[in-house]
Order: sequence, then C-alpha cells, then structure tokens
Amino acid sequence: MLMVAWRLYNESLCPGCGHPKATAWHPDNGGGWFEVGHRVVCHACTARSAPDKDGIQHDVEYLGVVDTRDYDAKPLPIIDPPEEE
Repeated sequence: MLMVAWRLYNESLCPGCGHPKATAWHPDNGGGWFEVGHRVVCHACTARSAPDKDGIQHDVEYLGVVDTRDYDAKPLPIIDPPEEE
C-alpha cells in the first residue's frame, strides 16, 4: 500500500519543477505566483557534464521555485487537470 501511495504522490507532481500539478499547472496561477527562491549548483551534475568546445567545465545550476500564492485569501477554482502529453 505504501508503494502505491508513493507512486500516486509522485505522479501528482510536475516532472519539471516538483510542485503539485494541481497548483503548478492551474491556469489561474499564472502571472507571477511562482518566483525563483534560490539558485544552487549541483557539483555532481557539474562533474558529469561535458566541457564546452573550449574545454571549460561550467557549473550546472538549478533554480528553487517558491509558490507565493496565499491559497486561503485567493483559493483556486477546482478544474480538471490538463492531460500530460
């Protein structure tokens, strides 16, 4: 049962940012509710990345995204989630 719950939970998240699809993909959440909270360099991803044509190894950077919407003050209307392609 726990494995099924874990799989369903993971399927509910956006594969790109990891935020819940119900909020991240909701059309009423556009227009600035998500902001870059922090930037991190993954040293492991950097180590496995290929150097550029000049032989320079560039840091692999990821952006942490923060959902700033106050869902109590501005709740989202319930809609059917978009289909994944």
